Amino acid sequence: MMQATKKHKTFEFKRSLQGKLWNFSAFLVLVGLTACASSGTFRWPEQNPFKADLLRAKDSDESIPGQHPLRIAFTSNVMGEVEPCGCAVGPKGGLDRRLNFIDMKLKKEESKWPFLILDAGNSILATTNLDASRIDAYKKVARELLVAHAMMGVRAQNVGYLDLGLGVEFFKEASKKAGLEVLSASWVDSKGELLFAPTKVIQVGGLNVLVTGLSGGFGETSSDKTAAAQIKVKDPVQALVNVLTSHADHKGPIVVMSDLGLMRDEEVAKNIALADRALIFVGARDLGGLALPKQGPHSLHVQSEFRGQQWGLLDIQYLPNSIHWVNINKMNDFSEKWDDLLALRESSRERLKQSRELKIEEARLAMTAKDLLEYAPGAKGTNSFYDYELINLDFRYQGRNRLTSKMNYLIDIKK
Repeated sequence: MMQATKKHKTFEFKRSLQGKLWNFSAFLVLVGLTACASSGTFRWPEQNPFKADLLRAKDSDESIPGQHPLRIAFTSNVMGEVEPCGCAVGPKGGLDRRLNFIDMKLKKEESKWPFLILDAGNSILATTNLDASRIDAYKKVARELLVAHAMMGVRAQNVGYLDLGLGVEFFKEASKKAGLEVLSASWVDSKGELLFAPTKVIQVGGLNVLVTGLSGGFGETSSDKTAAAQIKVKDPVQALVNVLTSHADHKGPIVVMSDLGLMRDEEVAKNIALADRALIFVGARDLGGLALPKQGPHSLHVQSEFRGQQWGLLDIQYLPNSIHWVNINKMNDFSEKWDDLLALRESSRERLKQSRELKIEEARLAMTAKDLLEYAPGAKGTNSFYDYELINLDFRYQGRNRLTSKMNYLIDIKK
């Protein structure tokens, strides 16, 4: 009970700071609910810990022409869903809302944030244990979902294990007919030959982005034992090493669409030796979105909600020869937050002097400072700041656009 009270007080305090300090994003509200760090062990940095990154990024921006903003819009685990979820309150998702989001958000902001739309895989089926009497229905929805993804502007899609539940040849033929680029550096035939193109370099607003796909294989889930025996997956570390080796001269962002699952994605990233390059993992297989990205020394891991209920957005500004990536606006925002926090600490010292209230106030401010450092969206000293958001596809994206030919096509899918 005492622990709950402490968390509640921390949260209430941070809410009171919003009007004075910043318009806090949702992830720091989450931090406020879960933080229980001891302020007694916290040491305030002597200088603004974000300012050095900011100055270095601005210097790089001025000395190296070609800073490129990039927005990666992503989905995963659509699993054959074309309608909003059947939730009693606030249903999310559905093909029409997914398309409306592209028109209402991505295209509207394209001049500021050129976008790349990706799907991490497992798009056409909810399971590989299929009802034999419904195969034709599965195939109809699968074909039309692939066409819908191509019409939405999905530039590349990973081949997840659920995507092969109707067979390799079906998926290859259906995706090719739809005009959808599918990638996998993992799936091989009985002779060890790759079944799909492993990579694609996609130009987005003048920036070349290297995209590849990884899969963890069928596991024990497939009802089609023959197919599972005929096709296999390569070791993901070796598959990714092959990709990076074959593109050793690529200096732009590298995106790995993966249905390995988050834990295996992190293991793969740790086993890849990188010097001046970083990997952005767009994940599938785990059935849930990552409210906060997971960040490693040379990797960033993101994932949206399953069944097409969310679009995920990752905004970066790529600098050639930078260790990672950069988002100058976000870095500047956090630098200002830190300065405001220091100003509030100084004003508290003036107002409260040496009273007991001052100690309480400084403990609370220290906890907020610790959270600000720990949950800032990036790694200090590496220029790896980013902006990240998961967008719930709720009523806001329903029926606001005139029905275009694309929308009419998507409506036909549901008949």
